[in-house]
Amino acid sequence: VSESARGAMVLSDAEKAKRAAEEREALARKKAEKERILRDQAADREYYTARTTAAPAAASSAPSLVRLRLRYDVGEKKGRKPVELSGTTDSVSYYLLLQSIEELFQLPPARQVLKPADESKHPVVPLEQALPSFSSYKNIDEFPVLSELGLRNGQELFLSELPAGGGGSLPSAPTAAPAVAAASETTPPVPAETPKPSPAPTPAPAAPAPAPTPTPAAAAPPAAAPPAAARPPPPPPPPFPGGKGAPPTQARAPMISDEHRLKFLWRTIEQQKLNLTKARDERIRAEIDRVRSDPETGRLAGLLLWSPAEVDFYSALKADLDRTVGLEVVREFIVQRLRDAAGRHVLKEGKFPRRHVLISGAFGVGKRCAAELIGRLFGLIGSQLNAVVRVGGRVRLAAWQDAENRGALLSKNDLGVVTEVFPPGTNKPVRVQGPSGRFGNYREDELVAEPELLITLGSLSELVDAKTGKLKVPEKTCYYLRLNAALTEAEATILEGVLEAESVVILAGSPEVIDANLQLSSFRRRQPDLLALPTLTHTDVARLVAAEVEKRGYEGVGEGDVGTPQLVTVLEHIVRQRFDEQLIKEKNGHLARDVLDLAITRKNDRTWSDSLDSKERFRLTPMDFGLDILTAEQRERRLLEVEEEVRGLLGWGSEDDLGTPRHFFVTLRRQIQGKAPVGGGGGGGGAALLHLPRALWVASNEGSGRGTFVRLAARFLRACGAISREEVVWVDGSELAAATNPTELLETKLAAGNRGCIVLREAEALADAREALRALASVLGSSDGSSGTTLSIVLGTPAGMARIARMEPALEARFPTRIAMPDLTATELVEFIERSAANLPTGALYLDEGISPRLVEHINETYGGGMQGKELGERGNLALARRLLQRAVQNRITRLFNRIQEGEGPAGGDGPETEPLTLADFDVGAPLGEGNEQKAAIDEEVNNLVGMGKAKDWFQQVRQKVAFVEQTGTRSDLRVCLNVIITGNPGTGKTTFARLLAKFFHTYGVLSKDSFVEKNGLELKAEYMGGTAPRVKSAVQEAMGGCLFLDEAYALMDSSAGVGGAGDAFSQEALRTLLTEVENHRTNLMVVLAGYKEKMGRLLRAEEGLSRRFPGRLHLDDYTPDDLASICEMTSRTKHQREFEPGLREKLAVHIENFYWRDISQQNAGLAVNLTERALDRQIVRLVSEHPKAFDVGTNHIIGGAAPAPANLTRQRSANEIQQVKEKVAFFTAADFGIEERPTLGDPELRARVKEEVARLTGMANVKAFFEEMSRTVAFVERGGDPRVLQTSLNLRLTGNPGTGKTTVARLIGRYLYAHGILPRDTFVERNALALKGQFVGQTAPTVIEAVRDAMGGCLFIDEAYALADRGGDKFSGEVIRTLLTEVENHRTGLLVVLAGYADKMGALMDSDPGLRRRFSLELRLEDYSPEELAEICEFAAADRLRLTFAPGLRQALARHIREVHGHEIGQHNGGLAVTLAERAFRKLATRLGDPKAEQTVCGAAARELLPEDFEIGSSSECSCQSASRSKSPTVSQPPAKSARREQDPRSGVRAAKRGRPAGAGGGSWRNAVGSLARGIAAELLRGMEEAIEDGDDDDNLDEDMPGGPDAGPGPSTPDRGAAVAKQLAKGRERERDRPKEVEEEAVPIQEGEKVVEEMSTLEALDCLGVCPANFEWFELNVADPPNENCGICNYRLSDGYRCGGGTHFVCMGCISEYKTRK
Repeated sequence: VSESARGAMVLSDAEKAKRAAEEREALARKKAEKERILRDQAADREYYTARTTAAPAAASSAPSLVRLRLRYDVGEKKGRKPVELSGTTDSVSYYLLLQSIEELFQLPPARQVLKPADESKHPVVPLEQALPSFSSYKNIDEFPVLSELGLRNGQELFLSELPAGGGGSLPSAPTAAPAVAAASETTPPVPAETPKPSPAPTPAPAAPAPAPTPTPAAAAPPAAAPPAAARPPPPPPPPFPGGKGAPPTQARAPMISDEHRLKFLWRTIEQQKLNLTKARDERIRAEIDRVRSDPETGRLAGLLLWSPAEVDFYSALKADLDRTVGLEVVREFIVQRLRDAAGRHVLKEGKFPRRHVLISGAFGVGKRCAAELIGRLFGLIGSQLNAVVRVGGRVRLAAWQDAENRGALLSKNDLGVVTEVFPPGTNKPVRVQGPSGRFGNYREDELVAEPELLITLGSLSELVDAKTGKLKVPEKTCYYLRLNAALTEAEATILEGVLEAESVVILAGSPEVIDANLQLSSFRRRQPDLLALPTLTHTDVARLVAAEVEKRGYEGVGEGDVGTPQLVTVLEHIVRQRFDEQLIKEKNGHLARDVLDLAITRKNDRTWSDSLDSKERFRLTPMDFGLDILTAEQRERRLLEVEEEVRGLLGWGSEDDLGTPRHFFVTLRRQIQGKAPVGGGGGGGGAALLHLPRALWVASNEGSGRGTFVRLAARFLRACGAISREEVVWVDGSELAAATNPTELLETKLAAGNRGCIVLREAEALADAREALRALASVLGSSDGSSGTTLSIVLGTPAGMARIARMEPALEARFPTRIAMPDLTATELVEFIERSAANLPTGALYLDEGISPRLVEHINETYGGGMQGKELGERGNLALARRLLQRAVQNRITRLFNRIQEGEGPAGGDGPETEPLTLADFDVGAPLGEGNEQKAAIDEEVNNLVGMGKAKDWFQQVRQKVAFVEQTGTRSDLRVCLNVIITGNPGTGKTTFARLLAKFFHTYGVLSKDSFVEKNGLELKAEYMGGTAPRVKSAVQEAMGGCLFLDEAYALMDSSAGVGGAGDAFSQEALRTLLTEVENHRTNLMVVLAGYKEKMGRLLRAEEGLSRRFPGRLHLDDYTPDDLASICEMTSRTKHQREFEPGLREKLAVHIENFYWRDISQQNAGLAVNLTERALDRQIVRLVSEHPKAFDVGTNHIIGGAAPAPANLTRQRSANEIQQVKEKVAFFTAADFGIEERPTLGDPELRARVKEEVARLTGMANVKAFFEEMSRTVAFVERGGDPRVLQTSLNLRLTGNPGTGKTTVARLIGRYLYAHGILPRDTFVERNALALKGQFVGQTAPTVIEAVRDAMGGCLFIDEAYALADRGGDKFSGEVIRTLLTEVENHRTGLLVVLAGYADKMGALMDSDPGLRRRFSLELRLEDYSPEELAEICEFAAADRLRLTFAPGLRQALARHIREVHGHEIGQHNGGLAVTLAERAFRKLATRLGDPKAEQTVCGAAARELLPEDFEIGSSSECSCQSASRSKSPTVSQPPAKSARREQDPRSGVRAAKRGRPAGAGGGSWRNAVGSLARGIAAELLRGMEEAIEDGDDDDNLDEDMPGGPDAGPGPSTPDRGAAVAKQLAKGRERERDRPKEVEEEAVPIQEGEKVVEEMSTLEALDCLGVCPANFEWFELNVADPPNENCGICNYRLSDGYRCGGGTHFVCMGCISEYKTRK
């Protein structure tokens, strides 16, 4: 309604009243405004009057504050408010004023418009020209002070707000803004630093007056005041505090704190970020426009009938897909799904099919990002793009920036969450929580709602209503679930319900979890879409880092600016240099964020000292990412520094010497000068063109500057670009050799030294660690090219490096650059000493004039091994020079101190600090070794040695040699090999002599160190392969310069197989390492090998190199009895503080010679010590027994019933006794050493018992005579005769038929000789002759030696010794006899060896080797027992073993019975016959008294008494018993159990008679023997013929499966086999009658699977069957592989059995069993 029409209308009363009220309110407002204006004018007038009338003194006393009055019109608020600033107008910055206004009115400085008041008018009005805007200044230091802007204290200003048309951003020039917008639309995206903030115009005021034309800020310089013409003419100048009416013109420094600078910087950063965001959004908008204009987009939009909003949504989605990193699979999936939807829509196939999506991928590959993109796809297809602002929804700002700067701090690219919506009518009803966690209130038109295209779930149970249990899933909704474990079938049911609601769930997880969930029932019914995301590459990580750099507002990295491809190139190079593929696989996309965070941390540390607004704070460098890249100037400067340092070093050869360090650096420098590296940004760009080495093989001795070379090489190659870091990672060779997994250790060290330098020092420690060498070749080895990024250096001694190169040839190809660092010469060492002395921290010292040549000569002679100084490298090179200088400085101080003590001054008359170093300070011309007192002491110690004449002569030769060197000055004569081998028996003082020798050599200056390292040979061997060599080297290094003593050095050799034998794999390693170390240190180390002479000889023969490397030989002879007596006296004096009584030493020497002669060679000095300790014990016992009152502690208890003596009297007696004991205890007497005038040999008690045993012997007259002879010999010695009569050989042989008691006699002889003191030990070792033979070659000799060692000092009894003789086909007999003879000869008097056997066979044994009769000259022949003696033995056996007694007269009757019935058996059984008769009689007694019908108890004497009838004496059937006895004689049916093998007579070649046949030596007649044999043969033949004609029983077959040949049927039956055995027996006996001379057959060696027959019963059967005429040994056949032969008896094919040694005769087991059964 128009105003005129409204006036024409008729108003109602209400309307009239309302209008009247409104008019009254309008009048009231006008009146209030008028009153306010009047008050302001009055206040202005009063203020102006006060300012013009105030005195200057009062003004000068005002506080230092700047007070300004603001008239503000901001928003809907108007008024006046004062502003106070600390300082003066000459010190307060204009920026502080803007900042204070912002704090008062919450108005950003960029929107503030300040105009000074025109105080010439009343009331005041603002000037037309405004003050400069905030955006006019680019730096906080450009803001002027208030006085430069014409502002004074008390100035009044008008404040207004920039109009809304100015936008929400910082003011900018009106002419520049369209230019920027146009550029963004027509040109491609520009780098991030291009859109910098433009100068803003001075905004127009908000007053009703017309605004002036905006002027760019650049038109008015910020440091100058506004032009005077633009201002109205000022009033008369008021009195300013400064006294002048115009502002000063000179420059002033405003007061700006770091807090103000930081706030200004924040504003700048916000502006830069906003500009970068705008630039990024412009690029994104350009990409979206490109997608929108793509024909495919138009085709999809047309087919799917998209709205413009959906087209925009698709364009943004496709643009985001094109920018994603590593999600090519997702991009293909989305494109395919859109095309599928379009195709289905064209054909009107209905709804788009929904399937769940499984995203599989490792950690950090972007599974969440992929899910969000797929969620946007489903939102586009399902038309779910509309969204409203609601609680819980996500929103973003519609504008670029929050103009009001609310607490949520949202921008257009930040997403916030709506937490609360206030009721309608509220000014800002939406409360939003920003990314920082803070809150802010907004209007709905200020926010843009984000559609919820993907809803995140914690679990699938969230989709189920807790009350009803039903699904609460909206249609066409997309959910996201992170899988950590396999889903259950209940959860699978939920997934099916989600599909029924036309919704999908995107499940993401690791490949393992996804594979486990593919077996769910829901996935089997409806196949899900499976997307496998690959791991990221180096380029992918670089692109992610570039995006993050752009997002965080940085300008770029290195030479790559944000928004350019160069940024990705630079970052990709950094990622490739810093991170390997394994780390990228582990972290993927998360690595990008971590890399950038660390880079920002390093950047902040780098720019700490820069200004807050420095440009370096907004740009990252490759060094911030841990990549140390040098500029061209830095590279050149480092190269020059390295070259200068190399030129100033000593040694290292010349530049023309190939392979020296100087040549190495010069060659690299020439390459750089000929082909310089290009570019400064890469770490290896130049190295690829120069082919710089990255694998160095350096051989040098200690002290030649190895560490310096490594440092300079790393620095030089770093400057060349071959490596990126100079850090050096050291690896010890010993640590690598001892590592259980050397490959893992090297890989760990290599990772720590990546792109830097890794050095393996002490590489020679790997010489015996093959696994470590292989790991070194595979891990550290690299080609000499540009592919590597790490410098690998291997350091070691020349010898060690050559050895490991031989052991691992691959190292030569892996480390092609070889560098040999030469040792320093003596001249260079002297020059080094001069330089070091001039740079001492305590003050510079100088060498005396002209001493350098003499000092060079002294170093060569003393430490270099001669005038050439070849051994200086072994002495440490520069380390030797440092030691010499240190000692010279100490000698100089001592010399000056002594001179001052004597009252003399320095030689030149100046102060002590000018005194030079002289030759005497360097010990030039000084005597060798220690002082005269030390030499005298060591000489006295040598002279006090007991015995050792050869050793003392050797010491004298060393003294003469040292004296010669001291006189002539040629110290190189002492630089010779000192290695020595010391041999001697136990206790000869080898260790003592070696210690004294090392001490002697050091004292006389031959050895440089007083070091004595003692090791046992076994200690040098390790428990595992590869550990022996380090032990040997460690021992050598420990003893370097001194003496290394190896006791029992023969332990280095394998005692069983020799050096390098299969039995000991460590011996060869120990010996070879020792030889190498000894050869490398010939003259600066003395190695002493000690051991027994025989074993050391074997060691020298086993390793030929020992003789050459150990030229010294010294054998320490056994001590004589006089020497041992002297050692006893010395031990008593030094160890026990006791002296010998007069004449005791001579007596002790005789005593040792007579009674301990056997122990001298085994104990030597140990015998003397033991004798002394035993003498100490005897002395104590003697003194206690002689003076019991002195030791009455237990006396009162011993004397039973006696009352104890009074205490005083007891103490007095004890004191007297103790005094006497103290006087006697100081001397040893002859009784203490067991020296008596008539000594008693052996143990008297034992002698008595042994004599009783000898007396109880039955028969054996010659044996008793032998014992009587020994008893008389002992008595001769005890009565004062020469004891050497007992020091003769007692070896003997015992011969006799079976049962004559050879073993019993041998045991008795051993005990008898021990009881009489002839043998030192009560040891009896019994061995069978066959047991001494080995089972394989080389086992026999050790077996014999072991038996001798076991019996040493006692008796070794060899039963059936004739088995030692060669029996044809036996390869071990000769070895046994030769070894036994050697051992018997070596221990003639310390061992009793007894050989026992049958007389005839023992004779053959003695004839087999001439040495046997000489060494076993004494023979005791044990005759057969007579019948009377056998009867006596039988009675003794019955009483002793069976506890039976003989009836009266039974023994005589038994003797007659034995003579008549068993006379022919005596020669074969002897004592065994008596025992057998006693046992048979016992059984007869039991039969006689064991009537089962009798009720009487068997007890009493009758039950223990043997009667004649028990022995079948006096019975009527005596003749028949005799016949039966003869027919069943053991001679025929029971072969001897001791041996079943036939013996071959070596002299005649005639086969020996069977042991089972009569020997002709028995007590019976020949007629009885022949008759008995004939009857036995006839009985066997008849029994065999009877069995042959009988029908056999099927159940008696021995083996039904035994074949008889190729065409034979089943095996022979028992009768057939019995007949064959009987026939064979008959043939054997027939051959025995007339046997021609047999032709020996060649023995066939034992076959695989066979073994020697040892069962005596089987041997007897084979022997009695007589199948093999050559009498070879029998071998059991291999049942698993029997030969294709037939049995020699039953003629059936063999399946088991035996063959003879000749390989031509075979016997099956069935025939043997048949023979045993028949017997």
